[in-house]
Amino acid sequence: MFCIGNSHKCDPCRKSNELHEKRHKDIAALVDKIYEFDRGEGNLTLKFGDGTNGLVLYDRTTNLTPAMGVMKLAKAAVIRSLGQPESLKRTMSARDRRAEKRAKKLEKSVAKTIRRQVCRPKIPGVVLASSVEQVNKAIHGISKLECALSPEDADTFFVASILRFQEVEEQAREFAMKQDAHGGHGHHESKTPSPGKDRAEYGNINKYELPIIREILAGLNIRIDKDNADKDRKQLLVKLGEAIFTDLELLSNEAREIMKRSAGYWRFASRRTYNAMVRNSKIVNWETGEKLTEETLAAHELEE
Repeated sequence: MFCIGNSHKCDPCRKSNELHEKRHKDIAALVDKIYEFDRGEGNLTLKFGDGTNGLVLYDRTTNLTPAMGVMKLAKAAVIRSLGQPESLKRTMSARDRRAEKRAKKLEKSVAKTIRRQVCRPKIPGVVLASSVEQVNKAIHGISKLECALSPEDADTFFVASILRFQEVEEQAREFAMKQDAHGGHGHHESKTPSPGKDRAEYGNINKYELPIIREILAGLNIRIDKDNADKDRKQLLVKLGEAIFTDLELLSNEAREIMKRSAGYWRFASRRTYNAMVRNSKIVNWETGEKLTEETLAAHELEE
């Protein structure tokens, strides 16, 4: 890391950034699922089919309408088989009989394709980079990861992250104490089982009820119903609250360790070495290892 252009090759830093971005992608995926519920696209509807197919289950988001030519061909076959007298049916030519058989076969194939589309599990949606940036801005107040910050801005960001999670922890303990005082019920709704719960000090609470996390959810345009009648949506809210709480906790722990190592660094390096590292960070992009432009270097020199 002391060589110019090699600071971006720090494996622990890169791994931390990858894990942080993955957490934000998971949060963005949960947000998208809640959006689908709010739009009514997550519900399945029962629809009656014909007598041969019985009940057909379809999703509103799936286009199950066959091509127009297929529908006309199948309809013509049905009309020929139902609307023609018996005398005409006996005198049908071989060509018409073959066309009728092909139409019936095609109709069965279309019905089979529709049933297969309904039973097929949905492919998870792609999480856009803009959604990840929106999550990062809602949770941490910035639109990019801390790896792209300058050393001075990073120190300010780390201190703010530590203090913020301490506030979230205090809110969680207060909610747990209030819930215990009311015998585990109180004015809060019953707890939905949450994944990975291993901290008894926070009690049996829903993390999305904490004021700071509610502010984050508001920044993501996620509404919180008082009654939460939809059980599936409530489970998604519980997972989302846990994911945001975990992200704040892990970032706080990493920030604390980074600042400890930064403070302990002065035991092994001098001020001159530190100034050289700062100078290198101005010459080369810390995140990518690319050299900065001459205009950027001139701006840094004027600032000094």
